[in-house]
Amino acid sequence: MLTIEKDVFLPRLTQSLNKTLRQHWAANARKNKSWQHDLAWFFPARPRTKAFRYMAIVSYRKGTPDDDNLRGGCKPVIDALRRLGWLWDDSPDWLKCGYVLKRVGEDGTKETGTRIIFYESEKETCSQKC
Repeated sequence: MLTIEKDVFLPRLTQSLNKTLRQHWAANARKNKSWQHDLAWFFPARPRTKAFRYMAIVSYRKGTPDDDNLRGGCKPVIDALRRLGWLWDDSPDWLKCGYVLKRVGEDGTKETGTRIIFYESEKETCSQKC
């Protein structure tokens, strides 16, 4: 069983991968920095440690992007957490991340946004735990 270490909801949506790929590189860089700035309030910078991490990203939306767009849109969040020291690396050797799409109104949520859940490391996947 996984234990939640940190559970944060930001009233901000991840951008679809299709939209990200069509943006100018400078706009993408600004977006990535803004994610790091927003996440730093909840995930203060710390020295990176070589540890395997489990996490889940839940996107509360009115629309329903396909799975590839949802996963690709979460990349700036994962990169920001890596730069803040919460992840050693975002490769499958160091991170198991579950991506969940929920419609606004499910689970009592009344607004769109992104929920980030970090789990204590154990030998179990988190994709079905959120």
